[in-house]
Amino acid sequence: VEQAPAGFGSEPDVFRYDVLFPLPPVTSTEVLGELRLREGVDTAEVGEHAVYFRRLTARATQSQLSRLVQLPIYQNVTIRNWNTTTKLLSLVST
Repeated sequence: VEQAPAGFGSEPDVFRYDVLFPLPPVTSTEVLGELRLREGVDTAEVGEHAVYFRRLTARATQSQLSRLVQLPIYQNVTIRNWNTTTKLLSLVST
């Protein structure tokens, strides 16, 4: 969560935010390399331990994120939305 890009999760009315956590030995850079992004809809940034994926809510049905399940790398990734990610952090931090 601390490594999330600046402003990530700050516009929930405009964007859907997801965090893709690679399962070792896969790295976040490898996951990012496999992602397909739709211009004007999807953006993704790599962090040390996760890929931060943002998609425009108004065009979410056009997002390429759902196609990740068709790729072999999907078996080495777990995905959580931003709200769940921050909630899990609060649970383990208390």
